[in-house]
Amino acid sequence: MLISFLYILFLLLPQKKIVISTAISENESINFSLKKPEKNILQIQNNGEKLCQFKLELNNKIFEDKTSIVSYILNMPPLFKGEPIEQKTWRFVANQLQRQQPFSSENWQHDPMIMINSLGYGICDDYASVLAYLWKEMSFNSRIWGLEGHVVSEVYVKESWQMYDADFAVYFRINKQEVASVDTLSKTTTLYNNIVKTENGKDYIRDFMLNSDLIN
Repeated sequence: MLISFLYILFLLLPQKKIVISTAISENESINFSLKKPEKNILQIQNNGEKLCQFKLELNNKIFEDKTSIVSYILNMPPLFKGEPIEQKTWRFVANQLQRQQPFSSENWQHDPMIMINSLGYGICDDYASVLAYLWKEMSFNSRIWGLEGHVVSEVYVKESWQMYDADFAVYFRINKQEVASVDTLSKTTTLYNNIVKTENGKDYIRDFMLNSDLIN
């Protein structure tokens, strides 16, 4: 079965438009690249007589459902031998989102399918909520803390809570095997020296731990 598609790339310049018309068979794929994707709009139009379904991928980062997000995380190359799943998930969220004022203050945007696939940006509570949501999707217990002007998430692993900050892209080690919790960090300030960061990790603000309240 042949499916006729019309691809229209609208460049954000006055009256400039590129049209690509093609017919593809079932299970066939088409790949194309844009030098400046932030300045383009892609419109996909079916010119055939039958309804059709298609899957759109953008740098392999548009997901069909939460299961596909989890599958992507599980298959991420480890940073080190035996990198645990909960750390891979933290690293995924920290690197996937960009920090800027959120689209909305409502909780609906914390759904990973919305935040990862569509919005792609937010602040600390958005990062923490998406991370906690994905941990729960992997059957971990997780919770969210409100600190002094900041929000982070914790995951329950090996009979202890572990704090991972996806916004600042950091966590803190008690030793080579254990990751510190919010409670531990608030009581043991020397652990701030045991910081672990992603490539985009930021220096931490110790005043965050002056106050902490469990959100959920």
